[in-house]
Amino acid sequence: MRLLKETTIKEEKSISIAIKKLLKFTSKIFQHLGVCEEDADITADILVCADRRGIHSHGVARLPRYIEDIEQGRASTTYSPDIVHQTPISMVIDANRGMGHIAGYRSMEKAIEMADSSGIGMIAVRNSNHFGIAGYYSMMALEHDMVGFTICNTSPMVVPTYSRDALIGTNPISIAFPAKKHRAIVIDMATSTVPRGRLENYAREGKTIPTTWAVDTEGKPVSDPELVLKNLKERLGGGLLPLGGSEVINGGHKGYCLALAVEVMSGLMAGGPFSTNIGRSRDSNDISFFFSAMRIDLFRDADEFKDDIDYLIDTIKRADKVEGEDTIYIPGEIEFLNEERNSIMVEISPEIYTIVRNLGDRFGYEI
Repeated sequence: MRLLKETTIKEEKSISIAIKKLLKFTSKIFQHLGVCEEDADITADILVCADRRGIHSHGVARLPRYIEDIEQGRASTTYSPDIVHQTPISMVIDANRGMGHIAGYRSMEKAIEMADSSGIGMIAVRNSNHFGIAGYYSMMALEHDMVGFTICNTSPMVVPTYSRDALIGTNPISIAFPAKKHRAIVIDMATSTVPRGRLENYAREGKTIPTTWAVDTEGKPVSDPELVLKNLKERLGGGLLPLGGSEVINGGHKGYCLALAVEVMSGLMAGGPFSTNIGRSRDSNDISFFFSAMRIDLFRDADEFKDDIDYLIDTIKRADKVEGEDTIYIPGEIEFLNEERNSIMVEISPEIYTIVRNLGDRFGYEI
């Protein structure tokens, strides 16, 4: 959902890069590794879209991870999926270690195509890789007067309520609802208190994390992001907390339930690995996805539906605000504002710029 105001704060030391330049640079990196130009352009667009929307944990800062996956054989530069099962409204795909961004993009395209002819399309994907921001794929359905739905599992990073071991992923959920006069409602959220990428940001910047985000191997609150990341990488115990935290009284069990539902709907529905079986092999990341596109006119007139979405948004925006606040944000609103502001240039932190510049030096491309 991403309603954090920090996504709108301009850092004094941030560095501005032209969008077109960053897109070209990112695409060239993937092409250098053997990805075809079209797929490289799509991947670049998804990554830069995350940065434009202020979700820097899933933008070009992730390039080293994707490069490593390709170079070590966990991700294939060629997307050659196999159709495992198919009906007029559903499909199970084995991505054959295809890059998550391309598997995600092509799968949502297919879901939209199915929905266009049959009202709804549902695609389960297995044997893929990290696909960036889930919201990108859900938003693909908006221009077709469809509701977009995207979920995926991840390697185990989250401790279930009362557990000391990470057994489920951060398992994001994204749902996009089209509007008419307003921007769409776009929910895009991890089912953990924070995604792993947020910890990586804090570690890069040398910051401590709130003790409500993660626990150590003994199940005790921890403030060192590097320790949490080390424990997760080496599967030593501990991990991120589910949405709502560690206590049932604060609703932590509900975040755990949501994460478990995503695990089932993505991993198990696709016939892929799940829970601690994900990422066991050095040859594959074993990530699974689930995409759906649904035509609104299956239920009612699309224009009338979007009028009601606008009315709902107006009702929320007009509500009385608490002291010190002048705006109630709609899910996705801050990201759309960021995207509009970053239409020509995008601002990234010095730490992320260093990552990009070093990659430019390595591959011989100027940024």
